[in-house]
Amino acid sequence: MSICISFEGRLDAPGRVGELVDFLMTEAQRRRWPFELVYHHVSGVLPSEAGGLLLIEEYVQGIELRPFGSEGLQMLCNREGVFTRYVEIPHTLIGSPVPDSEACYLQAPNWVRSTHPDGHTAIAGILRGVKDRFASDLCVDDDTGYWDTADEQSLRFSYHMMSSVASAIATPAAIEHLARTLGPPPLVPRLRIVH
Repeated sequence: MSICISFEGRLDAPGRVGELVDFLMTEAQRRRWPFELVYHHVSGVLPSEAGGLLLIEEYVQGIELRPFGSEGLQMLCNREGVFTRYVEIPHTLIGSPVPDSEACYLQAPNWVRSTHPDGHTAIAGILRGVKDRFASDLCVDDDTGYWDTADEQSLRFSYHMMSSVASAIATPAAIEHLARTLGPPPLVPRLRIVH
């Protein structure tokens, strides 16, 4: 069971990516979190909103932090300083014909899942530091409300409730009931996050 925090925005000054990475690397070292510096060349096609394909040739750089109790928090920026995340997808998911030589991508939301309230508060703290120092327009979506309230008691209650619900439906009888009610799950190809 986990809860997501998502974010979007851009750096106040695109040239400050290096400073952002230094800040986040220092935070990771202080908290003893593993981290990885990321510099990735994205080259291929991206579906457009109009239904066609756009050629994409872009470099993203930043850092991935691995807070304890959470998935990796990717803070990656393109040349314009926009926080961005690309997911490589199979050719079969694109409605238009794509040459086999081209990689296919989706531009995905920036998010991180946390399995524990402590990881959630740590991620919110990191994002607050990024907003205060580097990206004043950073928008954070936190379903628990913690980002707006900093109410740890309410956050812990949210995790407790989600865990209770997950435990309740994890029994064989509950799973069997859900399967009968909902029918078989759709087949969804596995997506790979591009680092």
